[in-house]
Formats: sequence, C-alpha cells, structure tokens
Amino acid sequence: MTNESESRQQARENLNKQFEKAKRRAQDSKAQQTESLKTELGRVVFDLAEEKFPEEAQQRKRQSAATAFGVGLAVGFLARHVLGR
Repeated sequence: MTNESESRQQARENLNKQFEKAKRRAQDSKAQQTESLKTELGRVVFDLAEEKFPEEAQQRKRQSAATAFGVGLAVGFLARHVLGR
C-alpha cells in the first residue's frame, strides 16, 4: 500500500511540476506577444503621425540628424583628444 501511495504522490508531484512549467511558458509567451504588439502599435502610430503631419515629421528628422551630427563631432573630438595623449 505504501508503494502505491508513494507512487501516486510522486505522479501528483510530477504533474504539478509539468503544470507549473506549462504555466510559465504560457506567461512568457504572453509577455513576448504583448511586447511585439506594443512595438507594432508604436510603428503604426508613428507612421500615421508622419502621414498626417509631414512637415513636423521632416522637421523632427532634421533636428535628430543635427543632434546626431553634433554628438558625433563631440565624441570624435574627445576621442582624438584622449587618444592623442
């Protein structure tokens, strides 16, 4: 009787472990899908904003490019100064 009882207990524990693993996989999958949908929604909203406000979008792109250029110059200057020593 004890062996049968222990066997049932072991089977129950194994089933609980499998259930917990499946539950974690489902939660991970849900989180990944949520992030993917958020990213896609962001792209769609951004594209829509560019369609509805093209002048503002172009201005923002120019500002971003100018900022990136300025940062690049600063980094290049610092790198040259540090490596030149």
